[in-house]
Amino acid sequence: MMQLLVDIGNSRIKWALLDQNLTEHCSVAHNQKDISALLAENWSALAIPEQIIVSSVAASSLNKTLDDWISHNWKLKPVYAQVSCSAFGVQNAYSDISEYGIDRWMALIAAWKKYQSPVCVVDCGTAVTIDVLGENGIHIGGLIVPGLNTMQQSLFKQTSGIPESIDPAGVDLAINTRQAVANGCALALVSLVEHVINTSEVNENIMCLLTGGEADLISDLLKARHSIEPHLVLEGLAIYAANLE
Repeated sequence: MMQLLVDIGNSRIKWALLDQNLTEHCSVAHNQKDISALLAENWSALAIPEQIIVSSVAASSLNKTLDDWISHNWKLKPVYAQVSCSAFGVQNAYSDISEYGIDRWMALIAAWKKYQSPVCVVDCGTAVTIDVLGENGIHIGGLIVPGLNTMQQSLFKQTSGIPESIDPAGVDLAINTRQAVANGCALALVSLVEHVINTSEVNENIMCLLTGGEADLISDLLKARHSIEPHLVLEGLAIYAANLE
């Protein structure tokens, strides 16, 4: 059965086809606008899937637009993945799982399936989420902070004299304002990730996994042992989809 897996974040839609293996990974910015036109442009040429499984942290209005487009064009109703207290060997630390993002949950499931050992999963997007999995798939907890671009845009919008964002050149002291903002925001994020890794109760064995749109930027600056895993959420969705009744 061919399944379409969809990962909707705060600023991008990613998708892949699952037919025994994940194929045709694609990604496009949505910015919460013109979703129907975006789907028509990117999905009209796709073979109609038999099932659609979605991980979404977007607004309900965007999800409704997605549902309507799929219903109108493919006569299907997507399945939205749900967070649970435990699944696929992972135990969720949240007492109220309704507060835990489905993207974080799918990433943890994929990370545990792939590594079967302690990991620190860092999703570098509009927001940066950091989650630590300990021995035996026990979720220790996590943190959420603004992403690199979000930090810079916050300064740009709420202060005067701060120029628009650029990519960091490093984490060193800068000699112009644009670079000072970029490097400062990068240092804040990299230092946070390294602090979590170094102070974790499983830090001696832990592997840091970077995913999300700004993963490459963080990777260039991060000293801790790490790996870039660009499709963790979709890989988690594939595990979820393979076990749907």
